[in-house]
Amino acid sequence: MVQLGQAINAALAIALGVMLFLGVLRFEHLVIAAVIQGSVNSFALPARQAMIPEIVGPARVMNAFALNVFALNVMRLVAPALAGAIIAVVGAAWVFMVMGILNVLAVVAMFPVPVTNAASRALAAGGPSAAAAGHGGRASRTGLSDIADAFRYLRTERLLIVLLGLQGLTSMLALPYQRLLPGFVDEVLATSPEQTAVLMGLLLTFTAVGALIGSLLIASLPNRARGQLLIGSLVLFGIALAAFAASRWLWVSAATVLVLGIGQAGRQSLVSILIQTTVSDAYRGRITSIQLLEDGVESLGIFGIAVLAEVVGPQIALGAVAASLVVLGLTLLTTRTIRTLQ
Repeated sequence: MVQLGQAINAALAIALGVMLFLGVLRFEHLVIAAVIQGSVNSFALPARQAMIPEIVGPARVMNAFALNVFALNVMRLVAPALAGAIIAVVGAAWVFMVMGILNVLAVVAMFPVPVTNAASRALAAGGPSAAAAGHGGRASRTGLSDIADAFRYLRTERLLIVLLGLQGLTSMLALPYQRLLPGFVDEVLATSPEQTAVLMGLLLTFTAVGALIGSLLIASLPNRARGQLLIGSLVLFGIALAAFAASRWLWVSAATVLVLGIGQAGRQSLVSILIQTTVSDAYRGRITSIQLLEDGVESLGIFGIAVLAEVVGPQIALGAVAASLVVLGLTLLTTRTIRTLQ
């Protein structure tokens, strides 16, 4: 499934590049490609996430997910700069072609990965019916029954429900600040459109560096006190966001977004780690799909916070979000459900 998704994304990128070379690329083509890519990724990304615990084993899940977030943050730092350099030197069409080539290489790179998942072991042990069996040994016949089975499983797992809800709530509060950053910089820190662009690049770079530091810190830690680390990441992010919202000085803002990156990496890594170490192997892919709904939840958060910023101003809006995250973290600290997770 991962390889098929990469192959389709490669074909899409190459097709867009060819159309741009021929001068026939239109906005509608980009919309269609985005819809196809989003649909493909809704299958490929959960499959990729679900593979990680099976490949590394339960003892290394914390380190593996932190390194996964580290790799994503490296790409967020490097890829836009690389794309900009390619556009400046040879043109935008070659960006699509490079994307296509990299996806082809990713397909090839997946071939040596051993097939070690639970379904394969069941297939070897008991044939196709065993491999198809879900939780409790019942064979699944349709995709809809798989979905219904996953929700039945969730009803019996209170901790998973809490963790998924926590991820959705923190995503709605924590992720939108980067999307609102251009407007904040334009209104609070910059004096011209040109300065806005320069300051945006600087702040995003500091955020990415902080995220790299946070990811490596989480990857280096032993498998204990993960609930407390998650709460600490939320509080750290909230305090840093409050300082950023209050600042009108560039270098103070740069220092605070560095800390924001550390807190964001901790939150993203630790929530994923706790979910993946709690879920049963039979439901890992389906629960990961629910987990990845955070992108849609983030959009709701962006809309709500943008409306608030329009009414009360970006500094007060981000300050309110920061206060909410700190209160949420302190509330979790008083409850055993998350605090005692190891």
